[in-house]
Amino acid sequence: MTIEKEQILEALQTLDTENDEHWTNQGLPAVAALGIDDLKRKDITEAAPHFTRENPAFEPKEDDENDGGDEDANEGDNNAPSEDPTDDDILGGDGTEDTDLGDRDVLVKNVEKAQEAVHTANAKLTAAIEELDDFDILNGSDRVRKTTQEDIQAFLKSQLEQRIKNANKGK
Repeated sequence: MTIEKEQILEALQTLDTENDEHWTNQGLPAVAALGIDDLKRKDITEAAPHFTRENPAFEPKEDDENDGGDEDANEGDNNAPSEDPTDDDILGGDGTEDTDLGDRDVLVKNVEKAQEAVHTANAKLTAAIEELDDFDILNGSDRVRKTTQEDIQAFLKSQLEQRIKNANKGK
């Protein structure tokens, strides 16, 4: 299905700059807000490359225009969305998706990045805990962490002692 540029432009005109649901965190139109089946970010960017929440018009802002206004004017324009957004454009500050849910590849990429961030954070946490344990051992602290195996062994020992104590009561 080919989506006509005119259909996209008409849908863009219905967006409200005051309605957060119509926009991504980067100020781009939310694909879902346009209500067009099979619409992708690339389609919107091709139809209206300068259309943002700050500039809800189809032409670049006057102060953003280069002297010639040719097609390649986007190269120095930081306010215009690029066809292929960078990871910083896609991910918000909290690491979540801030574009639409229409592009599965973007979502998969975000999941992979989040998983890598969690893995890195877990490695840092483990290293910090080990450093703290080493510090506590060197300084004679009572707060030395035990392993899960040690916890289980201590529990089994206490249960055995309790059974022996209960057995001796009955004699």
